[in-house]
Amino acid sequence: MKITTKYGEEVIEEMNQKLLKSLAQMKPLKGRKTRVDSTVVEANIVHPTDAACFTKA
Repeated sequence: MKITTKYGEEVIEEMNQKLLKSLAQMKPLKGRKTRVDSTVVEANIVHPTDAACFTKA
C-alpha cells in the first residue's frame, strides 16, 4: 500500500514541506536539489534461529 493511499496526498505534501523547511534551516547538505526515495514493501520477516542456521550450514 502506498503511503499516499493510506494518508492522502495533502498529508504527504505537508510532511514534505515541513521536512524541506527543517533541512533548509539545518543545512546538513550542500546542494541545490533534494531527492528522496521512500519506497516501502510490506513483507513477512523470518528471524534466524540457531537451529535454522545449523541446518543451513
